[in-house]
Amino acid sequence: MTVAILIPWRASDDSWRTESFTWCVARWRAMVSGASVVHGSCPDGPFNRSLAINNARRQVTSSPSVLVIADADTHGDITTIMRAINRCYEDKSSPWILPYTRYYNLTDSSTEAILAMEPDSHISEGSLVFEHRITSPPMPPYGDPVSGILVMPVAAYDFVGGFDEDFAGWGYEDKDMARRLDRAWGARERLDGFVFHLWHPVAVDPFSLPESKQNEELYRKKMSEDVRRVS
Repeated sequence: MTVAILIPWRASDDSWRTESFTWCVARWRAMVSGASVVHGSCPDGPFNRSLAINNARRQVTSSPSVLVIADADTHGDITTIMRAINRCYEDKSSPWILPYTRYYNLTDSSTEAILAMEPDSHISEGSLVFEHRITSPPMPPYGDPVSGILVMPVAAYDFVGGFDEDFAGWGYEDKDMARRLDRAWGARERLDGFVFHLWHPVAVDPFSLPESKQNEELYRKKMSEDVRRVS
């Protein structure tokens, strides 16, 4: 099996983010034997997650059969993640997969405890102390989570052309990718399990930033165009 794990990452002075990235990379290497772990970045300015992921994909010179797209501060239930990887490996036309139904935003103390663990340690869901839990099916005020960790046959990613790099700054690139994959490749599959997001400081509400509002407008425009195209 050939698996490439793509991580969007740009070097930061934030020690929390840096330590989380280092730990997550080590955990991927420990938990998914033989996987190629590649991180991609983007130029200065608002972080372009789409461009960073696509740049990571461009760095993969081998011919992987499965891609895992994972944020630099997110990990999860490795049993469920491996079920998703195996499914996509066994069936090259498999649906793209979200390997979780519960997404935990951890507290700083819970994050500290996890970062103190060896990367290959067992982490139980019951041990997680969290600020927010986002579920699928969603419970208000949250929508259906479609980010954090995605697993898919490499053909699915390449078929839709990767992430849309017009989404620069915070938000909506994940919703757009999910929408395009559902439409062009086939409806997503979601496995019962959990992922967790490691805490780090946030200076401002990212959804209040101008680029986030621009991304929302772009996302809504693309949805409207899809509706007109169908009708």
